[in-house]
Amino acid sequence: MNGYCVCSHFSAMLDRTGVDWWLCMFDFETYWDNSEPTPATAESPAFPMTIAACYVSTKEQWDEFNKNWKKALADEGLAFFHMTDFMASRERGVKPYCDWDQTKRDRFYYRLANIINTRVRGGCVSCAR
Repeated sequence: MNGYCVCSHFSAMLDRTGVDWWLCMFDFETYWDNSEPTPATAESPAFPMTIAACYVSTKEQWDEFNKNWKKALADEGLAFFHMTDFMASRERGVKPYCDWDQTKRDRFYYRLANIINTRVRGGCVSCAR
């Protein structure tokens, strides 16, 4: 069977550019994250989607990203950051974010977004139900 292959299609597309694109592959690193479908609980509704997201950048920019990200978290006394916790409603009581006023939330959110936008070359996301 001679079916469609997305990798072959992408490779042929890059070949038409006349650039030695395979050399460029070694200049970039990716960071992937995902979420899984979860059943409903007393605390939260069901989440029926699987989501995978990816950011692409150079090793040097990832090194700077990690320094900037760790500093932003340390400045707020955070050991880690999960967007789902950050975006939870105040009524859910997710610490420390439920105690932050809107000005502090906005400042922190835009600081993290600026780090991403400064250090990352591109990104993609995929979701399935």
